[in-house]
Amino acid sequence: MNIKTIKQLKELIKNMDDDYSIEFRIRTRVSDEELAKRTYPYPFDTEYVEGFEYDDLGVSDKVVCFGVERP
Repeated sequence: MNIKTIKQLKELIKNMDDDYSIEFRIRTRVSDEELAKRTYPYPFDTEYVEGFEYDDLGVSDKVVCFGVERP
């Protein structure tokens, strides 16, 4: 699911318990050349980030922007 609005996020989490932790998986697609060198055919590099700290919250033309610093 690709979440693009606050409404979509609220709908997704409305029935979840409050004690869930937040984890981000940052996926970067690898090139075809890099994929050919791999022993497994997974086309992404994945970085796991548990939780986040935001240092800024801005709103402009109905776009919410979170300034995120990786822990």
